[in-house]
Amino acid sequence: MKEIESQHPPTRQDCMRLAVLCENPQDAYKVVKKTADVIKNQREYAKRIIDKAILQGCSTIKELRTLLNRLVKDKLIRGISDHSHLFVDIAIKQDDFGLAKDSFQRAPVKTQKLYLSMLRGVCANVVEPNDGFCLLADDLVEEALSQEASRVSPETILSQCARIFETADPARAERYRSRHQQLSSKALKNSATKQE
Repeated sequence: MKEIESQHPPTRQDCMRLAVLCENPQDAYKVVKKTADVIKNQREYAKRIIDKAILQGCSTIKELRTLLNRLVKDKLIRGISDHSHLFVDIAIKQDDFGLAKDSFQRAPVKTQKLYLSMLRGVCANVVEPNDGFCLLADDLVEEALSQEASRVSPETILSQCARIFETADPARAERYRSRHQQLSSKALKNSATKQE
């Protein structure tokens, strides 16, 4: 991918455009390196480009793990835990939902992105409203509501679940929506009480 080599010095927009063009782990490594050079103080924006490049460039969990380890060793990313959701994304890309669930359970830190990756997998697999994916969505909601998942917004998870089941199971979607409204009202009341 000569375009990656020639883009010097690239802008933020160039980095994102190059991330989309990655075809293998080597391409992804080059884009991550360029992104690290260009974007030093905007960590979230850089992470978005880095994740995109890695997801485009890797096809298997083995490729992903090898690339992440190399990036950590070369100090281009801070650690693998921030990118745990990519294991789920790659497994879903491989159409292996069992592997996606396993990757989710093994993740060292549960982040918002990890839950949303898992829900995308649920979304892609929901055909019958009564299958195991409904139970899995419920599990994700319960886990997001628990104290252990403090880095995850339950409201976001609930609204995503409502969207996923909109067609397959409208009654279930409505349950998620009403629970989302209850949580939002509770948060508003708590915020008002603090202000008083």
